[in-house]
This record gives sequence, C-alpha cells and structure tokens, in this order.
Amino acid sequence: MPQSTELGRKHLFQVSFTTNIFEIYDFLLSGYMAVIIGHLFFKTNSDHMAAILSFAVFSSSFIMRIVGGIFWGHFGDKYGSGQATKYSMLIMAAPSCLIGLLPTYNTLGYIATFLLLILRLIQGFGAGGQVPTNLCYVYERTTETKYSSLFCALAASGGWVGSLLASFVTFLLYACYTEKSIYDWAWRIAFLISIPMFVVIFYFRKNIETEHCRVDVVQKFDWVCKEFIQPFIKCFLLLSFMHVCFYMLFVWMPTYLESVLKVAHKVARGENVASLIVATSCVMLWGYFGKHISYKKVMLSSVVLLILFSYPLFVLLHSASFVLLITVGVFFAIIYTPLEGNYVYAVGRAFNSKFRNRGYALSWTLSIAIFGGTTPLICTYFTHLLHFTLFPVVYLICFALITLPAVYLL
Repeated sequence: MPQSTELGRKHLFQVSFTTNIFEIYDFLLSGYMAVIIGHLFFKTNSDHMAAILSFAVFSSSFIMRIVGGIFWGHFGDKYGSGQATKYSMLIMAAPSCLIGLLPTYNTLGYIATFLLLILRLIQGFGAGGQVPTNLCYVYERTTETKYSSLFCALAASGGWVGSLLASFVTFLLYACYTEKSIYDWAWRIAFLISIPMFVVIFYFRKNIETEHCRVDVVQKFDWVCKEFIQPFIKCFLLLSFMHVCFYMLFVWMPTYLESVLKVAHKVARGENVASLIVATSCVMLWGYFGKHISYKKVMLSSVVLLILFSYPLFVLLHSASFVLLITVGVFFAIIYTPLEGNYVYAVGRAFNSKFRNRGYALSWTLSIAIFGGTTPLICTYFTHLLHFTLFPVVYLICFALITLPAVYLL
C-alpha cells in the first residue's frame, strides 16, 4: 500500500536514499584500490597484472549475483520485497566487514587469496538481492503517489552517494598516509568503515514493511512467458549499457588515467571525485525532468548524447590537462545521469506486479555480472593487448547503439 503520512514518507525517504549506498561503497573500493588489493592478495610485482588479478576477483563476485538474483527474486515475489531486502543485506554485510580483517598473501599465501574470493562470492550472493529488491520495494510503495518517480530517482542517487564516499575515502587514504603505510595497514580502514555504515543503514530500515507469503503468485509464474521475456530483454539491454558506462566512466577511469595515460594519482582521483559530485547532484534533477517531461525522452537523449560525444571526450583525456580532465569527467556525469535518474521507475513500469521482484533481480544481476563487473577487466586487458588506448570508447559506443532501440520500446 502507498504510504501518505508524514511518517510513511520519512520511512520511504530513508529506505530510498540508502538503497545501495552500502553495496556500492564496498564494491567500488575494490575497483578504486585494485592495484593495492592485487599486490596484497596475489604474488606479483607488476601493477598492471595486480590490477588484472584484482579485477578478476572483483568480477567473480558478480557471477554469484546471478544465483542471488534468482533466489532473492523468487523469495521477494513469494514473501515480499521487504523480507528479501532485510535478509539479503545481512548476508551481504558480513563479508564486507570481514574483508578489512583478512590476512594478506605475505601472511597466509594463497589461503588469503582463497578467503578473499570466498568472501566476495558470499557478498555477491547477498548483493544479488539487495539492490533489486530494494528498488522493487521503493517502486511498489510509491507507485500510486505523485512522488513515485522522484522516490525512484532518490533510490538511484543512493548508489552515487556510496560511489562518492568510496572515492573520497580512497582520496583521503593517499592524502593522509604514505604508500608504505597504506600497504601495511591503512587500506583496512576503508573496508572497516563498512561496519558503522551497516549499523546506521540497518537502523533506518528497521520498520521496513513485510508481506504474507504469496505462494499462488510463485506457482503460476512461467519464466519463458511472453509477458515476462519481452520486458526482460529491454530492461536487460538498458541495464547492461548503464553498468558498462558506470563501471567504465566512474570506477575504472582512475585506473585508466593512471596506468594507461600516466596521469598523476592525485589528478586522476580529483577527476573522479569531481565527476561523482556532479553525478550525485544530477540524478535527482534528471528524475524531476523525467516526471514532468517524459522519462523515456530523457533516457533516449542520454543514450544519443553518449553516442555523439564519447569519442571526442576520450580523445580529450589524452591531453592530461587537469582542467580538461575535470571538464570531461563532469560532462560525462551530466549526459549519463539521465539514465540513472529514470531507470528505477522505467523498469518498475515494465514488469507485472506478480513477477516484478524477479524482473528487477534478473535484469539487474545478469546485466551487472555479464557486462558491468567485467568491464574494468575487459577494458584493462584489451587496452593492453591491442595497444589501443581508445578501445574503451569503442566498447561503450557499440553498447549504446544496441541499447537505443530497447530504450525507445520501453
């Protein structure tokens, strides 16, 4: 039922805003600290190989999201998205906190590597339900109100707050500690911050609504029915493109600037923080425009602008000028976030209520596992293999061209 009281709106605001702060914060730390994690948990002296190995573990956790998506999607449709949201967060949170306490390769050898991998897989299973069921919960609790699209945009903006926090913490680590201190112990601080963050977010969600078992809905569901497959394909393509853009432009970009274009670390991190600040600010704005103009038109304009401007913007990155790097990062943030501000609402409208949790979960987890989590690894590997520094933008534009008709048909 939609909540119209002031207390209900406050609860929905808290749930919406904290939708994926925790999940994004922890996963992005692994992206921003890829080289450090690679050296700490693998036997390698090469920064490039350390990044590849780290991104490989990073990608493996996304495969488990598919399993988690199937399980939590079914669980959410049967017992309600509120129940799925609560339990999936508990399963995701424990590994996030434990990573900061892990012994490194120098202490336990490959046992440390194995433990890191296991924690990432467990975390991926929980994350497979955490974000999709949260998004479904927000959409279903606001769908009959005039604030629906704005609450959905708020749910999307939470992830950007988590991204900004992860980037800012990484920036502070390098600003406050020497490289030796970071490798010795300070890297743990970034992951242990997950503990108080989890406590605060779980407190905000203590009153989350739950539902009775809906066995009839689950038993009657056909996974290959036309009613499910058609919206799934469109949402899968949309989310695949979004994940490629997000992980390329806002997670992998600092590694690209440092390792490929040889930009100074502080400059690369500064560009990342600036772009995330602008993106976080723009998500709600684009959600507002989507409500008052048309969410489909706003999303289509974003895809078209990315097709037109991605190549020249990547060329400008080669200048290594601090001002130009900031400008490029900010411009990418502005033209990409129309998708972020409207996708939660668009996906919610695409699926029937009897399988909406599974629709969110499968389209989200499959797209992020196949294309999102693997994007840093693919871009790092092929940029190095082909000695082609513009490979990432070719990858992005190809996805945009495939996605354009899917967005039009949503």
